[in-house]
Amino acid sequence: MTEAVITSRVRRTWTSPGALHLSKEDQGQLIQQLVLNLESPSEEELRSDWLPEARRRGKELDDGTVQAVSGKDVTRKARALIK
Repeated sequence: MTEAVITSRVRRTWTSPGALHLSKEDQGQLIQQLVLNLESPSEEELRSDWLPEARRRGKELDDGTVQAVSGKDVTRKARALIK
């Protein structure tokens, strides 16, 4: 998709009824949601990035290289750190 096509689609979206008539607060929330959507990895990116990591961590647990920590302990330690 060319930059001109993208620009045209964005312009159509912002000039469509409703988008320009949102309150400033609602426009800000819309922009925030769009930015978060852009920054969020796709399902494929998550799969390709995290599957090897999950396997590595699972192997460490199986090998005894690391020990599992309960969620309760993690929460307790995190709360202690922010006090």
